[in-house]
Amino acid sequence: MDEESWEAWVQRYGLRPVATDLGEVREMVRAETALGWDADVELMRVGCVQLFNAGALADVLTVWRAKEANFDAHCSIEIQLLCGAGLDEAKTHLAGQGAGPSVPRVCDPRALPAGPTGGPMRKGGGAGLITVRQVPATAARESIL
Repeated sequence: MDEESWEAWVQRYGLRPVATDLGEVREMVRAETALGWDADVELMRVGCVQLFNAGALADVLTVWRAKEANFDAHCSIEIQLLCGAGLDEAKTHLAGQGAGPSVPRVCDPRALPAGPTGGPMRKGGGAGLITVRQVPATAARESIL
């Protein structure tokens, strides 16, 4: 974008932009996504939150593509942001789009890495670190797909 900070973006549109501003939000997220490693991840993340709050199914893949634009975006944009219209609605929409195996089971807690007790990984315990149970790479990959 034009070196616009995420703070200025939020001041202009808020976290719940009006419907007439959503086109500009979508355009910004797509433009930042196209920049790949040069994307402003904080600005892109704010845009994804705005799209989540709008709850339009048409934005599910836009948010997913933003999440996968680069490593920092992948770590910063939560997968739950694909579920603005609801979990079941997002799953149905993705199935209808033929999204394929590159899009994980959206918002499915079973897709989270397993914690030390075998359940979903959570923060806490020890020195505040996240512990992940060691599993073969293929098993971990299959649990996400």
